[in-house]
Amino acid sequence: MRKTVSLALAALLLTTAQAGAEEPAAAGTLTLPAAVEQALRSSPMVLQARAQQEQADAGRREAGAMRLPHLQVREVALRTDSPADAFGLQLMQERFSFPAFTMSDPNTPEAMNNYATEFEASWPVFTGGRVMAGIGQADRMATAAAAVSSHTQEAVALATASAYMNALLAQRAVHLAERAYETTKKHVDQAQAFFEAGMMVESDLLQAQVQLARMEEKVISVRNGAQLARAGLFRVMGIAQDAGYALDPAVAEVQPREVALDEALVGARERRHDVKAVAAQVDAARLGIKRAQGEYLPEIFVSGKYALNADNIFGDDGDSFTLMAMARWNLWNWGQTRARVSGARAQHTAAQQAQRSHDHQIEFEVRQAWQQMEEARARLAVAQGAVAQAEKALQILESRFEQGVARVTDLLDAETMLDDARVRELNAGFDLRRAARTLDFAVGLPPVPEVSR
Repeated sequence: MRKTVSLALAALLLTTAQAGAEEPAAAGTLTLPAAVEQALRSSPMVLQARAQQEQADAGRREAGAMRLPHLQVREVALRTDSPADAFGLQLMQERFSFPAFTMSDPNTPEAMNNYATEFEASWPVFTGGRVMAGIGQADRMATAAAAVSSHTQEAVALATASAYMNALLAQRAVHLAERAYETTKKHVDQAQAFFEAGMMVESDLLQAQVQLARMEEKVISVRNGAQLARAGLFRVMGIAQDAGYALDPAVAEVQPREVALDEALVGARERRHDVKAVAAQVDAARLGIKRAQGEYLPEIFVSGKYALNADNIFGDDGDSFTLMAMARWNLWNWGQTRARVSGARAQHTAAQQAQRSHDHQIEFEVRQAWQQMEEARARLAVAQGAVAQAEKALQILESRFEQGVARVTDLLDAETMLDDARVRELNAGFDLRRAARTLDFAVGLPPVPEVSR
C-alpha cells in the first residue's frame, strides 16, 4: 500500500544507470542542466517511477468506471433434447405451434438448436459505500504515485549535480596539485644550485628531493581520482564513461541562499513531494476502512437484458426483454467482514505510524543539511583566512631562502601548509555549494533550479 521515500534515494541513484542511453547531442562543454536532463532520460528509477504513476492513473480510471452501468453482449449456442428446454426454446424463438405440440410426444422432443444473442446492462445502485471508497483509494494512490515520481526526479537531479561537482572538484584538485608541484620543483632547483655552490648541506637537498617526489605522487593520485570522478558522473548520466566532455567551471560559483532552520523545517513539511505521497497513502488506508465496513450494509443492483433467439447464429426469430432489481445483504459470513475491517484499521494505524517516522526522518534530514551548510560556510571562511596567511608566510620564507638565511626544509614546510590550506579552501567551497543543493532538496525546492521541468 505504501512506499518508503527518503533522502537516501539520492545515494542509491549513484549506483544505477541505463546502459546504451543516448549521449547529449552537443559535444564540447557539458553543462550541469544537460547532464541532469540526460540522467532524467536514462535513470531506471525515474522510468520505474513514471511507469508506476501510469499504473496508478490507470487504476484510478478503472475504479471510477465501477460506478457506471456496464454493458455486455453474449452469443450463446445451445443444442438440447430436454423436454422442458425444448418447449421453452420454441416459445423464445416464437416458433411454437399448438397443433404440432398436440401431435407430438412432448416427453421425447427432437433435438433443437438455439442461438441467443443477449444484450445485458447492470448498474450497482448502492454498495454500502464500497465503490466510492475504492474510487477514493485509487485517487489517493494515484496522487501518491505522482508525488513519488516528482520526488524521484529531484533525487536524480541532486545525485547528478553531486556527481558533477565531484568531477569538477577533482579537476580543480589536479590544478592545485600541479601548481604545488611546480612551486616545489622551483625550490628544489634553487636548492640544487645552492648545494652545488657549497651553500647547502646534502641532507637538506635530499629532503627537498623527497618532498618533490611526494608531490609528484600526489599529482599522479589526483589525476587518477579526476578520471574516476568523471567516469562516475558519466555513469550516473548513462553515457559512455570515457566521454570527452569538458565541464562547466561556473557551476561551483552559484552562491547558496540564506535560510533559517525553522523556515527550512516548515518549508519541508509544506513542499516535499514525499511528504505529500505519504499523506496520500495514509488517507488511502483510511478509506480502506470505509471500504471494508461497506460489507456490513446491503447492496442494490438493477439490470436489464434484451435477447434475440433463433435456430441460426445471430438470428432474430424471437425477441424478449427482462428488467430486474436485486437487493442482497450478507447477514453472516463467520467473521470474514469483521476480520477485513480489523485488518484495514491495523493497516491505517501502520500507515499513520510510518508517517510519523517519515516526519521525524524529514526533520533530521533538514537539520543535517542545514548544519552541513553552516559548517561548510564557516570552514570556508576559516580556510580562506588560512590561505592568505600561508601565502604570506611562504613569501617571507622564499625571500629569506633566496638570501640564504632560511633552510630549505622550512620553505618546504611552508609550501605544505599552503597546499593543505588551498585544498581545504577548495573542499569547503564545494561542500558549501553541495550542501546548499542538498538543503534545497530537503526542504522541497528544486536542487537543480537551472533545469526547468
